[in-house]
Amino acid sequence: TTFSPDGEMLLVAANGVLTLIDSDTGATIGDDAGVVPIPAGTVATHPDWAATGDRVAIALGSKGGNKEIEAGSIAILGYDGGSWGAAEVVIESTGANDNNFFPVWSPDSKYLAYVHAEGKSKDAVSAELRLFDVATSKIISMTRLNQRVNNEDGVLGSANSMPTWAPSTKQGTFWLAFSSIRAYSVVRPTDKDQDQIWIAAVDPSADDPG
Repeated sequence: TTFSPDGEMLLVAANGVLTLIDSDTGATIGDDAGVVPIPAGTVATHPDWAATGDRVAIALGSKGGNKEIEAGSIAILGYDGGSWGAAEVVIESTGANDNNFFPVWSPDSKYLAYVHAEGKSKDAVSAELRLFDVATSKIISMTRLNQRVNNEDGVLGSANSMPTWAPSTKQGTFWLAFSSIRAYSVVRPTDKDQDQIWIAAVDPSADDPG
């Protein structure tokens, strides 16, 4: 689920369907019992409402619909006073093993952090976080955030996923929390069955933002 910026509405993803409801009463809002139109033959999940209130980022896939999704693309839905625009795919999956999901808006609504993985989204050890510049359509790698473990670079398979931004009221460096199975110093080895929460500073203007 994701709140509208004013807190009055919730957009709920369940079994591949998006439904808009009143956050106080739970009553559906809009036509078709609040169901948001998406492209035929797709499932939608992982919605995130931009702070500007006029856009929602979602994952569109071929299968899944809750936490799980396959062949996911990142799309943006326009929203204007109760009316939804058509889904605009901004990061398109190239096939069954190209999966993009968990899009989240930066506090200034200029960037999307999202997850890319090979294969299914659930427990994907290949999962890594990326940035998408909405204005330029540029995908930005975050190599240091994804591949630095302790004092080593180039470490793969840390299953970095489920990003969320800290609130912010100014431009510059943001903070991004995410899950990862990476080792924690010498205290805790990599554990593929138990994620931990990590936090990184992100400066979108840097060549390697994380």
